[in-house]
Amino acid sequence: MDEIDLIILKKLIENSRVTYRELGDLVDMSVSAVHKRIKKLESDEIIEAYTARPSAIALKYLSVLIFGTSNAKSVDAVSKELGQHESINFIGIAGAKSLTISAVLRNISELQELSIYASNTAQISEPIVGIVNEPYITTPEPLTSIDYKILKTLNRNSRKPVTDIADDVGLSTKTVRKRLDRMIENNLVDFGIEWTLKAENNLTTT
Repeated sequence: MDEIDLIILKKLIENSRVTYRELGDLVDMSVSAVHKRIKKLESDEIIEAYTARPSAIALKYLSVLIFGTSNAKSVDAVSKELGQHESINFIGIAGAKSLTISAVLRNISELQELSIYASNTAQISEPIVGIVNEPYITTPEPLTSIDYKILKTLNRNSRKPVTDIADDVGLSTKTVRKRLDRMIENNLVDFGIEWTLKAENNLTTT
């Protein structure tokens, strides 16, 4: 794994539906070379899934991040336990012990309880807690039942082609593309990845 892989990972975390062509332009590589690198990240179990979830804006939730170094013996076990919490939607592991915990809360009053839970479970002595967004009172165009059907079929494979999505939900490709564009334009969906960067995934630099 090298710095180019990290650039690709970062872009996929921001938007897992980014095209191979866009990634290739970003790292100055061919589409086939980028595709090969992503397949390697998948086979090495660094990329575990491509996700699609309603955004905190769509849910009118408060989005928060918790960072820290875990003192637990098994970070993988801690990650699985944290993942059972209803508010936590993402756990990233970097190196051997560094954790990034993402969560969505119904209101600010839940933040202290979540911080204590995450700190105790992950054995983080000095967590850094950040609020990503203020909760939105209203959204210009809330998610519809059709939107939720689309997100459901993209749940573990958000890079799925539009034609496959259309087949899954029984809609035309034109309608699916229009609904996806609307969700993206209004920041109603988060396309990302579930990933783990373990100690054995050594980073090489040039």
